[in-house]
Amino acid sequence: MAKHDPRKALAIAKDVLEHLDNLKAIETGTYGAVAKNAKLPVHSKSDAQKHIDRIERNCTVCALGACLISYVRLYDQVKLNELLKPYSRVDDWFDDKKRYFDLQTMYDTLASAFSDTQLGLIEAAFEGAAILGELPKAPTVVQAYTAHCFGVKYKDPRDRLIAIMNNIVENKGWFRPPVKSLPKWVARNFCVHCFTANELRAGRTIIPSHWRKPRQKKLTRSA
Repeated sequence: MAKHDPRKALAIAKDVLEHLDNLKAIETGTYGAVAKNAKLPVHSKSDAQKHIDRIERNCTVCALGACLISYVRLYDQVKLNELLKPYSRVDDWFDDKKRYFDLQTMYDTLASAFSDTQLGLIEAAFEGAAILGELPKAPTVVQAYTAHCFGVKYKDPRDRLIAIMNNIVENKGWFRPPVKSLPKWVARNFCVHCFTANELRAGRTIIPSHWRKPRQKKLTRSA
C-alpha cells in the first residue's frame, strides 16, 4: 500500500493550479491523451520533463493526469517511452491520432506522493463515484460517496479540478472533502450492503430509497 506524502501532494496541487492554463483541455473519461501531431519522440528513453511544455500544450487530462504532469515537472523521474503509449486501456477509446498516458506508470509514479485512498478520493470527486470499479484499490463507499458529492457541485471539469486542488492546498497536502457533503441522516443510516461497488460501477448515484429521510406522518384529529 502506497504511503501518503503530504509534502509532495501539496507541491503537486500548487503546481497544477499554477499551470492550469497551459493544458489543452480538462475532461472526464481520459486520464491523459497527447495529440500525435505534437511529434514527441515517444520511443525515446529521455526524461519526459524535457518535453513537458509540448506535452502540456497538446494534452487532454483528468485530475490524476494533471497531477502526473505536475509530478513530471517537479521530480523528473519518468521516461518519455514509459509515460506515453500508442493505445488506450479500453478498445472503444482507441484513437490512433493520440498517445495515451500509461496507466501503470501513472499509478506507480503518483504512489510516491498519494496513498491509494487519496488517489481514489480524487478520482471519485472528479469522475464520479462510478469510477471506483476501475481503480486498483478503492476507498470505502462512504468515503467515495462523500467525494462524489463534493465534485458534483462543479459542473465544469476545470472548476472541479480547481476545487479539488484548492482543497488539497487548504488541508496541507490531503484531499479532505468536507463531511457535510454527505447528509447526516445518510451517514447515520448507512450500511455497506446499501450501496455496493457493482452499483457504483453501473453509475448509480441516486440514494437508495431506504436511505431517504422518512416523511413525518400527519396527525389526524380523532372523531
